[in-house]
Parts: sequence; structure tokens; C-alpha cells
Amino acid sequence: MIKVQCNSGYTVNEKPMAFSLHHSTFQVNEIIDRWYGENSVYFKVEADDENIYLLKYDKLQDKWDLVFYQNPKKLDVIMPEETLYGTFALTKEADWSLKRPTALN
Repeated sequence: MIKVQCNSGYTVNEKPMAFSLHHSTFQVNEIIDRWYGENSVYFKVEADDENIYLLKYDKLQDKWDLVFYQNPKKLDVIMPEETLYGTFALTKEADWSLKRPTALN
């Protein structure tokens, strides 16, 4: 179960400030994104543990849910840059100069 502490301004539960999950409390460092669904508000946040969490507030049930969790540090291990861009990925040392094709003799 997740418990969320919010700053209520113009509306109730307007901005999550911290949340408790599995007997641990996390401070919200940044709200990365926010969007509205039918009777719900979603917050993509970075917590003080540097992980990304997607929190959903259901207005009708007055209830919070954890929808998604992501550890950005582990993504580099799972998906190295070459995998993301294929075998023809450009490197920092890529030669950007244009070369004319040579004639075949």
C-alpha cells in the first residue's frame, strides 16, 4: 500500500511531496510530468533515491496507486547504447565529413 503526502493548493492533492512504500519514505525531488485521465491524475516523479515512480491519484475513490517503477541506473546495464541504436550506432568519434565514392577500375 502506498501513502502519499501532498501539497494542496488550488485543488486537493495537487502536488505529491513525499510517499511511503514498504515501510520506507521517499521525498519527491522533481515532478517530471503530470497528466490527467478520466477521474484520475498521474504524476511521474523522481524520488530522493533517484528512481522514477508513476503515481496515480483516483479522484472518485480518493486513493493513490503506484503504477510504475523504474531504476534509470539499471537501464544502462539492460540496454546498452549499441542495443538502443543498432549495430550502426554513431560513436563520439564518428567521421562526419562527406567522402566522394571512388571509381572502380
